[in-house]
Amino acid sequence: MTDPADPRIITIGSVIIDTQSWRVYLNDEPIQLTPLEFKVLAYLAQNAGRVVSKDELLVWVWKCSPESKGAANVDSCVKRLRRKLGEWGKAHLRGVHGVGYRLDAG
Repeated sequence: MTDPADPRIITIGSVIIDTQSWRVYLNDEPIQLTPLEFKVLAYLAQNAGRVVSKDELLVWVWKCSPESKGAANVDSCVKRLRRKLGEWGKAHLRGVHGVGYRLDAG
């Protein structure tokens, strides 16, 4: 969740997202993400616990129309995020079949 003392910091379990420095830490270890991966993770973290549709991610992260048929790009990006975040990513970054993704806060 967003740190009330510093709203630029989002903490979801053992993941810390610093939206100002564009850095992500898992168990206090830095994780190297591409800018797009960072944007997707930050957006999902800002909306933790709620299902975010692929269309919504395309609009807010990719800045393109859902009709652009970019859903495969969303899936590929989330797959890379899960891999980079290891077991934490597999446990917390959930797919909701036919809709999108949800980042579980627990």
